[in-house]
Amino acid sequence: MDHENVKVLKISHEAFDPSEVTKMVLFKSRDAVLHISFVLNLPQHPGQDKILIFKIVDSQPELAKELTLSSKVNSICVGAAIQNSGYEISKQFYADNSYYIDVADTNLDSNPLMDFHDDFGLENEEAAKKKEPEFLVVQTMDKKLSKVPVADGQDIAEMLEMPTLCSQIQAAHISGSECIIGFNQQQMRLYINDKIFSNECTSFHVSQTFLSFINSTQGLSHELFNYDLNKQLPKPNGTSAGGADLPQHPRLDESGNFNIRAVERGSKIVTVDPGTRTVLQMPRGNLEGIHPRIILLKKLIEDIENLNYAKAFKALRQHKIDINLLYDVNPE
Repeated sequence: MDHENVKVLKISHEAFDPSEVTKMVLFKSRDAVLHISFVLNLPQHPGQDKILIFKIVDSQPELAKELTLSSKVNSICVGAAIQNSGYEISKQFYADNSYYIDVADTNLDSNPLMDFHDDFGLENEEAAKKKEPEFLVVQTMDKKLSKVPVADGQDIAEMLEMPTLCSQIQAAHISGSECIIGFNQQQMRLYINDKIFSNECTSFHVSQTFLSFINSTQGLSHELFNYDLNKQLPKPNGTSAGGADLPQHPRLDESGNFNIRAVERGSKIVTVDPGTRTVLQMPRGNLEGIHPRIILLKKLIEDIENLNYAKAFKALRQHKIDINLLYDVNPE
């Protein structure tokens, strides 16, 4: 490592107390400005938390926003506009995922996050996406989700209430609508908005258009699922045992299904890089990278459609995929 190029960022502000920091989020805004968000405990107000958002300008932190929440923060993530998840195809190709997008009638009546995509037209879709506000998503101890705009001068707004407190949350675009994916590690439950998606989940990650998660099983291996968030997601068929509304996920013994593959028992997802690699941590602690076939095929098709034949050909050889895919993508 070249230590001469290493820079130490020092944050000095009267509102910032490093000893009271409980959570931190690092992200880049749409204009490529680096931001750091901190959640701070308030000793003088035990039931409240403070959020500070700093933007880094010329290697110096500047306080962009400061606000106090009336409840403690349980988890925090960036909004999907920042993460840019699920926003790579036009609305005309979105599958119907209204079961997950539409929150229950018993939830909050006002849900501005879930309906601001409804007026997208195909001709001005890109312009509408660029105007989408950037914000953080926080879950407070009352299980409610709220959005915290990054820009100053905008107030915090409630979104919806999750069925449980989530140890991890991530925002993602599902068929063009922004949804929150929450994970309760203790209960091993994965939620999309207020609907349960898995009750055997051990870890998950959202990257671009895919939701990846690992399910625990009774066998010698665990199951890694990868779902394209712009295609139809599995949902309950109404016949689950005990009346539980659980989606019908594919099984390992189903041939030709690329949404599922076996991984070593005890594996957990560390991250999914912007390419095709999923990094797993094994029970022994070592890291391993795999390339799920469904993610790989989508990337290959994108390269072929964009005329990046050399890149696609190299990937086909590397992953031992039939080279006829170069022709089959668009025979005409």
